[in-house]
Amino acid sequence: MRDHDLLPDHVVSSPAKRAAQTVQLALSGMGLDADAVVFADGVYDAAVSDLLDVLANCPAESRRVLLVGHNPACEDLVEHLAGCVEVPPGGKLFPTAALAHLVMPDDWSRLPRGCAELATVMRPRALRG
Repeated sequence: MRDHDLLPDHVVSSPAKRAAQTVQLALSGMGLDADAVVFADGVYDAAVSDLLDVLANCPAESRRVLLVGHNPACEDLVEHLAGCVEVPPGGKLFPTAALAHLVMPDDWSRLPRGCAELATVMRPRALRG
């Protein structure tokens, strides 16, 4: 994320142990405060509507939000926001530790289907050197 100038200014995560460990390691690796994470119960075992509520409650001044959650809800959220996404043949849109970069509208209080643009999906396998 740092290499692509995508450092978040607000971070929301599931409180699940693995998600919490992952987000804190990622933030530390980016040189960001690993204690700045907002752990939201609404991210665990969520439906798209729950995740939309979490996004609507992000600080208005946030330009980049990192949401760390679980499938299938994260895939469903990206599909809702982008309107349509292409899943790789024989694969998942989001394997573990994948990252979707979405270009979002200015107002997150109401996020109708198709309101965002899916810029990229980065999968861990593609980042291995």
